[in-house]
Amino acid sequence: MELAAVDRVYLSETNIERNSTVQREKLPDYKLMEMIQKNDMVSFNTLVNRYRNRLFNVLVRMLSSTEAAEDI
Repeated sequence: MELAAVDRVYLSETNIERNSTVQREKLPDYKLMEMIQKNDMVSFNTLVNRYRNRLFNVLVRMLSSTEAAEDI
């Protein structure tokens, strides 16, 4: 299966600097998930940080409590 041009660019970027957090921030979610499946904790942290605020806001609205959302 041939990689799309966009995938080739992302793969070459991640191969150039595997430890670069800045490079990972540019990657789409599905690429981060592939890297997480290979036990890449930097990618995991990147994905968590990307959605942390959104998730927290949803929890606050659902629970009507900032403290309960922080606990979760």
